[in-house]
Amino acid sequence: MEDVPDYETSSESESEEAITKRRKKVDKQWEMEKVFENKASAVAAVQMEQVWSFTYKNVDTEGNVSEIFRCNKVKKRAEQCAAGVYLHYPSTTSEVHLYRSQLAHTCNVIVTRVKSKISNEVKEEIKSLFNFDSKIKPKKVLDILIKKQIALPSKTQLNNYLSSLRKVKYGSNVMSLGELENFCLENAKVPDDVDAAFVVSYQVGYEEQPFFRFFVSTKNLLKLSCDAHHIHADATYKLVWQGFPVLLLGTTDRDRIFHIFGLAVCSKEQTEKFVFLFKAIKSADQDIFQKSICPKYLVCDSAKSIQNAFINVFGSDVTIIMC
Repeated sequence: MEDVPDYETSSESESEEAITKRRKKVDKQWEMEKVFENKASAVAAVQMEQVWSFTYKNVDTEGNVSEIFRCNKVKKRAEQCAAGVYLHYPSTTSEVHLYRSQLAHTCNVIVTRVKSKISNEVKEEIKSLFNFDSKIKPKKVLDILIKKQIALPSKTQLNNYLSSLRKVKYGSNVMSLGELENFCLENAKVPDDVDAAFVVSYQVGYEEQPFFRFFVSTKNLLKLSCDAHHIHADATYKLVWQGFPVLLLGTTDRDRIFHIFGLAVCSKEQTEKFVFLFKAIKSADQDIFQKSICPKYLVCDSAKSIQNAFINVFGSDVTIIMC
């Protein structure tokens, strides 16, 4: 079975956006530069440089206050300059200490973002990074470009360009029903390698209400189901494919460790998708290992679709354990 490229999931996209809100803390390498007699003279000195804007205030448990200033050559909500200063007000004296970051200004690099198209020079640099690591994240690309003092594209431009590079390398991450059926057909043969993944069973419909269902596993994973007396089944909405939840099927051992039999993705009809899944595992055990799976217990949530499907395939002489 061919390797399927790792496409960016919704959770990964959300985490990328979260980076802009919760930036990784950078060691500013603060050093005390000057001591002022009072707050007025300290604030006046900072304002005189005409490059700093107040950002936030910290107060520690001993009453010491720190006022942090950022470089105002970049927007407050955008990527921040590495340089900075802060004023420290010790609780035991009226003196004010000025601390300055030993990092050089990076605002000149940040403000030279490409406003229209990404230049060929920047594209070649990004492409080189992508060819070295096709899973590289936009945040890491920006960090490398900053270090090389290369004009930065906007995050939208960068994400779009990385997406185009992935599409060229892996093909479109949106699959049609016809492409899905061809993929399943090409990978339906049971391999000799017991750890090689293959499509155990699939169904594709093109009529008025198109649908698809497919179940993927390996011979080693399927073998675990042959002697299983209890089965766990559930749909996970944290792991999705093309927007559809992935269905998981497996069992647990005496140490309560979960062992997966395989995974499936189905569209439409809750009960029917689990009927398909249970029938797929039952037929696979019979065809590949000449064994009949006879589970007596189903462990699942309160979803009637799973319970009804299990009874439909394995009979009513079962015990359902809800978790």
